[in-house]
Amino acid sequence: MRYLLVLIAILACVAAAQNLNDPRVYPEWPTTPPPAIAPGPTAPDPARVEGLKKSFPSYQGWSVVVFPFTKLKAARGYPRMLLALGPSGFTRVDPVNHPEQVDTAQAYITCFDQAGQVSLVGQTGAGKRITELHPGWNLLAAPSNTPVTVANITVTAPGGLTRIPAEAASDSLQPGTAWLYALGLARGAEGRVNIDLRQPRSPLIKPGTAALLFCWGELELNWNLVPPASPPKIAKLSSTSLAPGQVLQIQGSGFGQPGHGTLTLGGLPVSPELVSEWKPQQIRFKVPQGARSGNLMVMVDRYPSNRMSLQVTPGAGQASSTLTGRVESSDSQPLGGALVQLDSGYQATTSADGSFLVQGLPPGPHDVFVSKVGYRSGKGNVRMAPGESRNLLVSLSPAGGQAVRAEKKANFTVRGYPYDLEGEGVDGRHYWVYKMEVWEYGTNGRNWTRTWDSDVGNSYNEMTCDGALVGRYYCMRLYWRSGRRDRTALWTPQLDNPDQVFSYYHP
Repeated sequence: MRYLLVLIAILACVAAAQNLNDPRVYPEWPTTPPPAIAPGPTAPDPARVEGLKKSFPSYQGWSVVVFPFTKLKAARGYPRMLLALGPSGFTRVDPVNHPEQVDTAQAYITCFDQAGQVSLVGQTGAGKRITELHPGWNLLAAPSNTPVTVANITVTAPGGLTRIPAEAASDSLQPGTAWLYALGLARGAEGRVNIDLRQPRSPLIKPGTAALLFCWGELELNWNLVPPASPPKIAKLSSTSLAPGQVLQIQGSGFGQPGHGTLTLGGLPVSPELVSEWKPQQIRFKVPQGARSGNLMVMVDRYPSNRMSLQVTPGAGQASSTLTGRVESSDSQPLGGALVQLDSGYQATTSADGSFLVQGLPPGPHDVFVSKVGYRSGKGNVRMAPGESRNLLVSLSPAGGQAVRAEKKANFTVRGYPYDLEGEGVDGRHYWVYKMEVWEYGTNGRNWTRTWDSDVGNSYNEMTCDGALVGRYYCMRLYWRSGRRDRTALWTPQLDNPDQVFSYYHP
C-alpha cells in the first residue's frame, strides 16, 4: 500500500479566520509550504539503521503522511518538515534529523517540490493501532489501504472507558454533552464527504483522504480495521434485574481470553477486581456499587459486542459520595464548559462560573481528568469515603503548540523470580521465568513481550515496559519452566506511579 497519500484540495471551503475552538468552523489549511530540511551530520541514515525498511513514491504538491510503524528510526526523501495539527494550529516536526519526535500513530501533512522517493526504517509491534486525540480539532488519515467506516472505530476516554461512536458523539454545541462532536469532514480526490459519527455505516476515511474530527476532551481512537475471528456476542444473562454486589453470569461467544476484554454497564466500567470468571463463552462478575440500569456491553480488545439491558435495583450498599469543585484558568478566571471525567465513568461539565457537581459516586479512589478546548488537560486523584462530600480546585493553563495529555506516560518494570518447588513427587524442582507477556487491560494496543532461552542463574528476570499510562490496569502473564514442565499465572494490577516495579515470586 502507499503511505504517502496525495492531498487534493482537502479543504476547499475552510474558514477565513482560524478558530480551533468551534466545532462548526474547520481549521484553516496552510497556504505556504513548511520550511525546508536537509540531513544534518547526526541524522540517522536509513541505509545503515537496522529495522524494517520501506520505500514509497512521493508526488509533487501537498500530501498526507502516515507511517506503517510503531516507531520511526530513520527517514529520507522529505524535503520539508511535516505539519501536525495541534491544539493551537499546525506544528512542525523534522522526520529526517529527529525521527524520534514523530508520533507514528498520528497523521501529518507536508509539501513535496517534485516527485521522488521516500525511504523509511522503523519497527512494528503486534496489536491494534491507537491514535491519541486532543481537545479541539484532530487530523486523521487512513492507516491502511482499506476504507474505514464509523463502525470500524471505538473511542476510549481517560481511565480506559471505551464506547462506540454512537454513544460518544452528539451534534450538541454544549461542551460535555458528549465526548465528540458528531459531524466531521473528509475530503480527497473524490471531493468532500460529510462524516456523521452517529451512523455506523457513515464513511470515515478512504485511502487518499484526510478527516477532521472535533473532540471535547482527551480520547484514544481505536482502529478496529479487522474484526475478531469470532466477534463478541451476548446471548443470555442469568438475570435481567440485580442489586449491587450480586453476581451476574453472561453467556455468549467470542469473549476471548482473560485480560483482553472489558465490561460496561449503563455506560460505566466494571473494574477487573469484580470479574471472577472470564471464558470465551461465559463471564461472571459482581454488579458494582453505584451501578445504574442500562445496557450491558462486552468489549474485546476494544471491539464491541451487542447490548443487553440490565435493571439495577436499589441495594443495601454503602452511601454514595459527592464531588464538587471549580475549574479556573492559570490567571484565576472561571472556565465554563470544561469537561470533568472520572475513571469510574462519571462526568460533569462546568457552568459559567467554573463550578461542577458529580453525585452518586461509589466510595473509593477516583482519578479525575479535566479538559477544555484551548487549554492543557489536568489530572488529580481523590479518595471518597461513604457519604463524603469533597471539593476540588483545578487550574488549567493555555494549550501550547503540541497537546499535553493529562494521562502521563511512564515506564514500569516486571520482575519474575525463580523458585524451588517441594513435593509433587520430585523434591527440589527448580522453576525459572522464561517468558513474560504484558498488555493493557482490555486491549492489545499496548503490549510487551520478552523471552529467555535458558536459565543462567539470574536472581530474577525482568522486562521494562515503556509508554504505559499511569492509572491504567495492566495484565502481566509470567511463564515458569522446569525441564519440560511449565507453569503460568496472570495478574492485573493498576499502575499507580512512574517507574513502578511489579515483582512475582511464583504462580
